[in-house]
Amino acid sequence: VSVEPSTGLETGQSVQVQWIVENRGLQATTGSWTDRIVLRNLETGELLSSILVPYEESEGGNGSILAGESRTRSVVIQIPHGDAAAGRIGLTVIADSTNVLRESNSTATGESNNSRALEMQVALAPYADLVAESVVLDPNGDFAPGETVTVSWTTANRGTREVSESWSERVEIRNLITNQLIATAVVVDDVALNGALAVDGVRARSAQITWPTDTSAAGRFSFRIVVDSTGVIPEA
Repeated sequence: VSVEPSTGLETGQSVQVQWIVENRGLQATTGSWTDRIVLRNLETGELLSSILVPYEESEGGNGSILAGESRTRSVVIQIPHGDAAAGRIGLTVIADSTNVLRESNSTATGESNNSRALEMQVALAPYADLVAESVVLDPNGDFAPGETVTVSWTTANRGTREVSESWSERVEIRNLITNQLIATAVVVDDVALNGALAVDGVRARSAQITWPTDTSAAGRFSFRIVVDSTGVIPEA
């Protein structure tokens, strides 16, 4: 089992995993099976990802593996984003992970020798950190039914990497007595128009909402700003 590149790895990076499936039994393989790649943080024990890689016997270059023969397999995977995937990361490849092949050999290890593992050192990559700041309401209370309420805020990048992809932000107003979501508004930041948001850069935001006219208009309310509401920007 090997990965390329093998050094200088960061969270969120793509690597190519290569492994060899060898038939050490006495009979040829029959049919298809599925190998599995497992990534785990060796310091925390957290399972990061489990990736299935089918072996289709009918595909060109595959076929049945005769006794003593082997097949070299490879796939590109992505190391997950974020703190959980930084540190000592174990990568394990399990051949025939669902045990569809009946295996045996002269040493009685036919079913127990299907996995190989390696360890990778993965650094935490630079990430953006989008934060809603300085929220202001106009008017700031005693909202009348049908009244226009303006919610203003700034969105700041408090991370270590610029934001170069467009994202959405959502305003949510909830009645805390009934738990009813009474209004929402969405603001989209288009980097094609506004440019990338640099580290410690800010954007001025505002959204207007018409206050409800039904019974949900009375009570106590929370105003929530959800930055990157669709989760398209990797953050840590």
